[in-house]
Amino acid sequence: MKAMTNFYKNALNLFLPVIILFLCVSCVSATRQEPDKKSVPNVIIIVLGGVRNSESIDEATRQYIPYLSNDIFKEGTLYTNVLATDFEYHMPAIHAIITGKHYNHYPGVTAPTLFQYLRKRYNLPSQKVVSIGQWDENDCFYVKGNFGADSSPCGIAVVSSTYSPEMKKVLTPSELTFFDTLRNFMEKKLFPEPFTCLHWDALGEITHRIFKRTLQEFKPKLAFYVMAGVESSHYSTFGRYVIALKRSDEMIDEVWNMIQSDPFYKDNTYLIICPDHARDSYYMEHFENCYDNPSRVWMYIYGPRINKGNIINRPIYHVDIFATVSYIMHLEVPLQEGKVLEDSFR
Repeated sequence: MKAMTNFYKNALNLFLPVIILFLCVSCVSATRQEPDKKSVPNVIIIVLGGVRNSESIDEATRQYIPYLSNDIFKEGTLYTNVLATDFEYHMPAIHAIITGKHYNHYPGVTAPTLFQYLRKRYNLPSQKVVSIGQWDENDCFYVKGNFGADSSPCGIAVVSSTYSPEMKKVLTPSELTFFDTLRNFMEKKLFPEPFTCLHWDALGEITHRIFKRTLQEFKPKLAFYVMAGVESSHYSTFGRYVIALKRSDEMIDEVWNMIQSDPFYKDNTYLIICPDHARDSYYMEHFENCYDNPSRVWMYIYGPRINKGNIINRPIYHVDIFATVSYIMHLEVPLQEGKVLEDSFR
């Protein structure tokens, strides 16, 4: 009996380190378990084209953004000092948000986008990654390489009035006619110039309806929405500019209410809102050099793990949005230039 006891003691001493090592490896494996795509939070990014701080967060009464100021901002974190350090235009900021890299203008964009990383990471169909209202110059810059020709999102590019085949499920017959006619007019150069104030008003309203319908129909994991209405400021008065801003505020509130009421989005969605650039001192144009004099806009983030009612004044950049979304959605993204906005998380 004593010999048997010594045998078991020796066996236990021999195999105990192996057992401990196995348990440790199992724990580490559990910690590193791949996230299931159904459990990954949803992200909605809204870009406001050419909205200055002076008419939004820095305006004393915030009369042009009442829903944002009174209802939405208090539920998340507001960054008041987003620096645009490249060419003062839409493209550099939008490129920075969706690629995580700084690009001066149209040419030379070689980095993959958030859409491509997400689709590849979770093998998502295109309708689960949506881009509405984006500029046509972006839509031709999707890097192929390891991502394949089908890695771009579905959606609509407003300047070229093009739409992906999947959008035919969402667009009404009149909307299809509108985009096809507008694209035909532009291709044949039937406009003295591509757009006017009325065109931007129409595009702003139409793309907003389509965006809401797309959220309801496709339930995308990532939705990117460039709001067009404020572009009317190129062609009209300051009063028209702030009216367009106020209408954009109402539109964002509609998206906000959808997030709060739809079971798919409620409690599992991050909302990011950010102007792309600030335009010049006369509110109408944006061809300014920001390298020597960076312009300042703002960024707001809301979500399950985001601090409420937080205001942060330190400088951040549009590339930080890319880094933060990559972190939220567990994307493996090499060589990004931004930093995760850790001070917005609780």
